[in-house]
Amino acid sequence: MNFVGWVPLRRGIIAHTQHGRLSNTECLVLIFLIMLADKGTGAGTINAPSLCAFLPGLSYDSAKRVLLSLEEKRYIFR
Repeated sequence: MNFVGWVPLRRGIIAHTQHGRLSNTECLVLIFLIMLADKGTGAGTINAPSLCAFLPGLSYDSAKRVLLSLEEKRYIFR
C-alpha cells in the first residue's frame, strides 16, 4: 500500500452526507477506502478486521455493518 501522495476526491460526497444518503461513519469509511484504493485501477481489498486496524474507534460489528451498507447503497462493490 502506498501512503504518500494525494488522491482526487469529489466534493459531491459532502452533499451525500448533508442529504442523509451517507451517515458520518459511512462517509469516513468511504473516504478511507478511496485513499487505500490502487491508483491505477481504483480497486482495493479490505475486510472488517483490516478496516478496524485503520479506524481503531470502529468496532468489528460496526465495520461489517458499514461495509454492507455501502455495498447495498452501491457506493462499493464486494
